[in-house]
Amino acid sequence: MGVRQLVRQGYRKEKAASFSQGEQLNGVKYAGYAHLINQDSISAIAPAIIVEVRSVTRKETIGQTIAVPAKLVPAPDDRLGHVLFAIKHEGINLQVLAQALPAIPEPEIRQAFDAAPNSHSAANWRASGVA
Repeated sequence: MGVRQLVRQGYRKEKAASFSQGEQLNGVKYAGYAHLINQDSISAIAPAIIVEVRSVTRKETIGQTIAVPAKLVPAPDDRLGHVLFAIKHEGINLQVLAQALPAIPEPEIRQAFDAAPNSHSAANWRASGVA
């Protein structure tokens, strides 16, 4: 049973299961927003699209699931990696980002920003005078 089914059945995060130890539920490993939601400090509604690690060779959309190979998924303890992964592959979810970003140290975010000076986001932020 996946996250969506648990939410539909009215389970809360505490009752459903914690993915934080390997973020697995019934043998399924999640990434992106599903991973972040199931960290102990994030409380949010399950996203409409969920990213699962599967035996695929490239990113594939299967119904309401994005299947990705394990080589694309950040390490379980890499919160910023999962934020960036989620933004890239799932779009913007302000409910999750508003809770996840304050928990990431500013120097870590700055380092990732500086490591990709030619990225679309960096160019927009520099043009706006934010960075």
